[in-house]
Amino acid sequence: MSFVKVLMFRLNFATLQLAQPENVDNKCIYDQFIVSGGNTIPAICGINNGLHSKFFVKVYNKLTLLLLSGVRSDFDKLQDRQLLNIIL
Repeated sequence: MSFVKVLMFRLNFATLQLAQPENVDNKCIYDQFIVSGGNTIPAICGINNGLHSKFFVKVYNKLTLLLLSGVRSDFDKLQDRQLLNIIL
């Protein structure tokens, strides 16, 4: 019997301030934080300060963290703020 080794990553979002999801379908269309390579999760957006997410990855897979930033209606208010601070 063979076992697949899986690692768990916990991302602590000390600061994660992105545009809010749109109002109709609650989808992230302006800003998105995407994690790929592990278990499937939807894109993250909105204010997530102090929250965390857990991701499970097979040992030899790579975990990719991608921050996409589009047009922000509130950009002027947030331009001096740190948008993302992750603690692994």
